[in-house]
Amino acid sequence: MSRSPSQPISQWYSRDTLRLQLRGQPRFQSLMGTPHRVPFSSAVPIGLAEPSDNTLY
Repeated sequence: MSRSPSQPISQWYSRDTLRLQLRGQPRFQSLMGTPHRVPFSSAVPIGLAEPSDNTLY
């Protein structure tokens, strides 16, 4: 009984992880349980946008 639900869940989890990684959605990643990945993705665009604004000014 444990194996039945474990197999489909594992496949669904794997597909979701791959799709999320390709899409780059921090919101979904957070639900998966990867907090260290959420800030990293968010910091990348924020850091690039910060210097851009400074240059314009």
